Amino acid sequence: MELAHFFWHGKPLSIYELACIRSFVIQGFSVNVWSYDAVALPAGATAQDASEILPRSDLTRYTQNGKPKNIAAFTDFFRFELLSRYEGWWFDTDVLCLQPASAFAIFQQRLVVGYESDDVINGAVLRVNDQALSRDLKDRADAIALAGNDSFSWGAVGPGLITALCKEPGQTHQPVAPGVFYPIGWTEADVVLDPTRRDEAVARCSGALCYHIWNEVLNRAAIPKSLMPPNGSYLYEQFVAVEPALAQMETLPYETFDALFSRLKPQEDPGFVFYVRQLWPSLVRAVRKRL
Repeated sequence: MELAHFFWHGKPLSIYELACIRSFVIQGFSVNVWSYDAVALPAGATAQDASEILPRSDLTRYTQNGKPKNIAAFTDFFRFELLSRYEGWWFDTDVLCLQPASAFAIFQQRLVVGYESDDVINGAVLRVNDQALSRDLKDRADAIALAGNDSFSWGAVGPGLITALCKEPGQTHQPVAPGVFYPIGWTEADVVLDPTRRDEAVARCSGALCYHIWNEVLNRAAIPKSLMPPNGSYLYEQFVAVEPALAQMETLPYETFDALFSRLKPQEDPGFVFYVRQLWPSLVRAVRKRL
């Protein structure tokens, strides 16, 4: 059975993370979620103690792109160390599984990664079938951290490191095409949330093994993950397919989604009060349902 590893720390898993992790269970993976604290997990996922891999103190060790105590940076070190000890796949918690685990089993090369664009390789989906190579990746990341006194630019120990490794002279690693793991890039993260582009999303994701939701972009747009994606969107349909009970949850109104993502486009910002007014009714209904 294919094995999927995830890491989580902090507040409870949102609808988005729960659906993503659950999707791997549904598709036949054995799922481990590593954490330093107790986490409420979807059915079928198994909790694992992250302190077995790296000490808890490392959580707040790294500064990335000027942001101290950066958890995203920590997870880069964590995944390399984990895969040097255990077989299986690493997936970020914003990756949704679209195909059965058997479709992933065909990848037997030493390093399995994918292009997110024509020239950038991403590590949100990662498999290393050579523990020595995993150790080498961790050593390279440690060297970058040491050189910068545990401070470095965004992605330096993640996508940047993996991209540099694959492009070194003499290397034979061959990352898969963007359509396999990253069928829609981060600049178009809104496509799967937009009901008016549902058919487009279906077509673009039809041949993919998984889909990266691009959580950082959703956070920048202030998409509330306590609400389901807009009704009729590709992501809404995928979440309900994974867990039918989610169809009873409050959804993000299309108008609110459109307004929030419009902020990422170069135009005049209508202001904080506008967004509060847009979101408030949905958030109140969501809280009442939980109570």
